[in-house]
Amino acid sequence: MSIFPNRFFKEQIRLSIGCNKSTCVVNALQLISQNVVTLKVSPMHVKEMMKRVWRKEFLVRILRLDHERPEDFLKCQVINASHPVKWQKQPGVSIAFLVYRWALALFFMSALICSVVDAGRNITSKDSQAVRYLKWLIYLTNWGYTICTVQAFLAACLLTRRLVQERTAVASSDAAPSSTTMSRSYKIYWALHTIAIIVAFGVSIIYWAAVYNPEVNKVDAVNLLVHAFNSLLMLLDLALVSFPFHLLHIFLPVLFTLLYIIFTVIYYLAGGTSKDGKIALYPILDWENPKRSSIVCVLALLFMLFLHLVTWLLSLLRCWAYQHLSKNKSELKVVSASSGIV
Repeated sequence: MSIFPNRFFKEQIRLSIGCNKSTCVVNALQLISQNVVTLKVSPMHVKEMMKRVWRKEFLVRILRLDHERPEDFLKCQVINASHPVKWQKQPGVSIAFLVYRWALALFFMSALICSVVDAGRNITSKDSQAVRYLKWLIYLTNWGYTICTVQAFLAACLLTRRLVQERTAVASSDAAPSSTTMSRSYKIYWALHTIAIIVAFGVSIIYWAAVYNPEVNKVDAVNLLVHAFNSLLMLLDLALVSFPFHLLHIFLPVLFTLLYIIFTVIYYLAGGTSKDGKIALYPILDWENPKRSSIVCVLALLFMLFLHLVTWLLSLLRCWAYQHLSKNKSELKVVSASSGIV
């Protein structure tokens, strides 16, 4: 559905300008409800739109993690009174976004520390404390949470560095340095952010669907932090950032997952055990049964591909929502002006 004024609609608005404010508001709402039309999108239009999307996705520069506007990595989607939803358009670093960045980084770090020390949990393992800390590194959940934490701190540092550059430029009456090429730090952050999102989604879904056992796994604060809040926070971040999520970057989470699979094989061959002293790190991943574990790994990789596709579609939905709401706002501008609403 789309709202836009036709010729009669415009004439009615023009005639209603002379009325009082409350009457104009009522008239405007009535006119809007009477002039809602359904836009019929032809299959040809959809086909052309998809062609444009595909052409933008499959470019060599995307594989190189290049982006034509590096400043997009320092901006966010903001909500305020004058714009229902918009990308941050004002120049310079948003202090609100900077606060969010550091809050997210500190939250991830706090949860990471709680997970390492098993905060609030009764330790039943016979291993020494040092061995327990080392075994924290053998789980995919913790690999993914570490990536979430690192990318969050890197994003906060990049934004802080930019703010310092801007303040220094203002103090010296110079222009803040700008660049049209992607620096290595931005590329690393982009790659880590992509991996963090997909791995967080994958870990949460696989854990609660195939690993969680109420008789063994206690639903405590740490469990929720590393198996639920990781996905929720990365989903929030996906909605706020203004840089793109590319379909072609699917190789990043796949390589990360392959690296973990190779690690589990090497760890098994070296005689490693879980925190509970078991050979299997996960109930569904036991290399004592290589055929079953191989099938699980293949399915996990396919699931990562599926999650990446879904996340890419969510990023397109985010862009569509911005464009759609911005269009509606501009179309209704005449209604706001005639009714005296700012």
